[in-house]
Amino acid sequence: MLVFDQFSTSVHLKETLKFPAVGMCIKTRKDVPNFATKLSKRGKAEFLVTKNGAMCARWLDSKVKMLSYCHEAKYEKVNRTMKVGSKEEFKCPVTIEFYNKIMGGVDLTDQMANVYELDRKFSKW
Repeated sequence: MLVFDQFSTSVHLKETLKFPAVGMCIKTRKDVPNFATKLSKRGKAEFLVTKNGAMCARWLDSKVKMLSYCHEAKYEKVNRTMKVGSKEEFKCPVTIEFYNKIMGGVDLTDQMANVYELDRKFSKW
């Protein structure tokens, strides 16, 4: 299974791949379905399917859209920390929960690369 970040995810890319793929997408990309309603409450989600069979999920907690060719429109329960410090249980789309589990390592690598940046000194000849 392939997992993409928001800069390399598109409906056309997913159509051309022969592998199951998941990725966060930008709402202004071509052929990404538009959600008509606004979500009112934290933890609410919506699902749409494109004409080619890609599922697009939107979840209010993280304000992201996900494209998936390998997940169904199902929910998982996740614990989120509130501003006050207490924890609450929410229903989260399976696609978003899967993405969060897989992409955690990539985000950590990006953080470490910024902390330990190499000096790029050069001399002009």
